[in-house]
Amino acid sequence: MLRDTLEQRHLFKQMFEELLTAYLKRQLGTLHQLSHKYGPTDTKTALELEERLVNKRNQLMAGRMNPILKQGNSFIAIGALHLPGSKGILNILKQQGFQITVVY
Repeated sequence: MLRDTLEQRHLFKQMFEELLTAYLKRQLGTLHQLSHKYGPTDTKTALELEERLVNKRNQLMAGRMNPILKQGNSFIAIGALHLPGSKGILNILKQQGFQITVVY
């Protein structure tokens, strides 16, 4: 991964600009796509990282959020990459019966 990162360092400025633009436009799907575009070039490594660092953590975080959210009047901050997709926290919470409403 370190070698991969160093070989792609010339893309950092472009990557940051694309990520920032998508974030400011609230384009969660685009953020997810960009994580694949600029992720590890080795497909096996990329899939393993996504599973460990995003998908499994989403399940863990959603499980921990559930009882807190059920109490009401909660604010929980998480990274934007954890929100979108079929394995994203928004979908997991929806499957748990929560209503998802865009506020901003």
